[in-house]
Parts: sequence; structure tokens; C-alpha cells
Amino acid sequence: MTIRLFLVLSVILILSACGKAGNNNGGDTDADSDTDTGIDADTDTDADTDTDNDADGDSDTDGDNDTDTVFDSDTDTGIPEICTSPFGMNAADSTAQLDRVQADHFVWHRTGSMWTDIEWNRGQFDFSREVIKVTEHRARGLQILNQIVVSAPWSCGRCFTDDTVHCTDCSWWEVPAPASDPRTSHVYHFVYALVTNLQTRFSDFKVRAFSGYNEIDQTWDLAGRERSFYADYVDGYMQPLYLAVHDACRDTGVAGCVVLGPTLSTMDFEAHAGESHQALFELGAFEWIDIYDYHPYQGWWACNPTALLDEVDRERDWLLERGIDRPMWFSEIGISVCQDCAGQGDVENSRIAYLTTAMNLVKTRSWVQKVFIYNLVDRAGGCEVADNGWGLYDEDLNPRPARDAVSLLAQDWSCPAP
Repeated sequence: MTIRLFLVLSVILILSACGKAGNNNGGDTDADSDTDTGIDADTDTDADTDTDNDADGDSDTDGDNDTDTVFDSDTDTGIPEICTSPFGMNAADSTAQLDRVQADHFVWHRTGSMWTDIEWNRGQFDFSREVIKVTEHRARGLQILNQIVVSAPWSCGRCFTDDTVHCTDCSWWEVPAPASDPRTSHVYHFVYALVTNLQTRFSDFKVRAFSGYNEIDQTWDLAGRERSFYADYVDGYMQPLYLAVHDACRDTGVAGCVVLGPTLSTMDFEAHAGESHQALFELGAFEWIDIYDYHPYQGWWACNPTALLDEVDRERDWLLERGIDRPMWFSEIGISVCQDCAGQGDVENSRIAYLTTAMNLVKTRSWVQKVFIYNLVDRAGGCEVADNGWGLYDEDLNPRPARDAVSLLAQDWSCPAP
């Protein structure tokens, strides 16, 4: 769902703020102007701004903000051994919220990297937000599922939107036009630089899971559109992203990197998503993913755990019928307290049953590897605000009943304390 992606990406916007309002698309984003002499891969946690047009951030001005409480760290605290927990969380956008993710025994966090923030001018990379993000996750032992989204203005190609104004200035949802050689495309060069930078920050912390655009079947309503939309998405985005991630991981010596996709939101697979799935399959999209990722929502009317299981099994059957035998991650799954649950009774109790059933998929379905709850905290405004009420905590950070049940399940899988 579109708003859901904005929430996931809000972590990057807040990283850029570092205690100040606004969205700075380049330069030093912090409060002071001290000079950094370089990045030490093991001890330096400063937010660096790369000015020499390469991927390593080795010539920079430092934004070191000792009083900021949002994603700021000056201490190298190390990280426990990588955990195999199958549970993750969406949309923690401050250090306090990351602390809650850790305290609730989640080991994975789905966050993102915005092209517009990192490479506003072609070939000039500002990785300051990425440094802070990696530092804060590393300090808490949280693994990252990193979503790579949003084209830079200079890279405009074909838009996946009918909004021609935004299409022209390349805001938000579009990908550059496909290149004859995907390794020469803008997408490839940006993703390669980003992944290389993430992998060379710390010797003991690597980002191994990556994904692309969120819920293309919902955001752009691709179902029923001409095949050229799907073709541009596969050739112009999925293929170069996949190649860049694996090339950068290989070149930096990082094993085990995976690319997730196509990250659709099924919303009743047979009625809604089948056409999008089929078009992507026919155009070869599934060649460019390692993990099948989707969001098995059933709409505002369904809170029934049995319906969830049926949905997941239908999706798996569809893939196997086409020879696609990939492990699955659910990078979003949830129920909003604002749903009516089709008269199925108390929404809070329905959420407990639904979310615990979803998490237990890693036990009942051998091909389900990871489940990410959507999401941590509600926005202000309650159910009067569109697409709200998904949080395990309300807007005042009070835990909802489902929080305890979900945390207990996650605790069974959590890593030992460092």
C-alpha cells in the first residue's frame, strides 16, 4: 500500500534531519562543521558526505552531533553474532523506536535507501544517512532488510504513474529507461555504489538482504495496463538491481547476499494480483530475485487466520505450477485496529490470532523463512487518518494487546544477549 511505503521510508528522512526539520538532498546534514579525516571501517561512526564522486566516502565533511537523539552514535559498541531469527519489524524511525524493536526481541528491521537523497547530482554520493543507519542497527544487533527506491531527478525515464507533473520531475515512483546492457544503466551504477558503501563500513556488520519497489500492483495499479509498463519495470529496474547487488557483494567479499522481489500486495490473489503476477512471470521477472517477497493482505474485511493460510498456500501453488521454487519472505504482514474484520468480533483479539498465525508460518510452512510485522507505531490521528492503526503501539507508544503475544513469539527465536 502506498502510504505504507512512505512510513517504511520515513526512517531515511528522519536520518537526514538529525534533529532538524526539512529534507536536505546533499551536503552535511548535522549541526556542526568539524572536519573528518576519513572513515575507519571499524571505529568511525560519523555521518560522512562523499565529495569525490566515488562510493567509499573517503573525502568528506563530518556531521558529528553529540546531542541529537535521532539515529546518532559516536560509540563503537560492536554487534553480536548474526542471528537466524525469522522475525522482523517495519517502520522504526528513531533510536527510541529501534530500542523497542530490540526490546521486543525482533532481530530484523526493514528500512530503505532513497536514491534522491544519496545521488541528487549524478555521480556525487552523499552516504551520511546510510552511515548513521548502519551504525545504529549494528549497535543493537539488528539486521537490515534494505529497500532501494526512488529515482533521482537526473535519471528520469518512464514513469509508473499517471501523474505527468511528478513524472516530469521524477519525484517518487518511476525508474530510468532500460539500457541495452543493464550494467551500464543508472540503476546499476547507483545500486552498486550504495551496496559497496554499506558493505565497507564495518568489518563485523554487513547488509545482506535487499529489495526494490514496494507493492507495484497497488501503488501504480499495473493490473490491466499495457505490457510495456511491466517490461520497463523488469528490464529497467529489477534486472540491474539484482546484478548490482550481487556484483557489489562479490567485489567486497560479502557472501550470502539476497535480492527480494517482486514485493507485491496480493489483496486476494485470484481476484486482484493474478494478472500482475502473470505479466511479470512472462517477462522474466522471477529470474532476477533470490527470495520471493510479498505482502499477503486480504483487505479491510478479512482478519481470519484461516483465510491467511489459504492465501499463502494459493500463492505457493501458483509459483510451483510455473516452476518457481523459491523461499518466501513476508516483508509486511498485519491487521489494522481500524478494520471492521467483517463482523468477526473484537479486532484486538483478532489481531493476536492473525499475527501469531502469520509468525508461526515459519514453522508450519517450510518455505517461509522470514515474517516482518507491519508495523511498530501508529501515526497521530487514530482511525480518522487513512491507512492507520497497524502499530503494535499506539501513537503515544502505549503497547496494544497484540504486542505482548507477538513479542513472546519473537523471544523464542531471539539471539542471546551479547
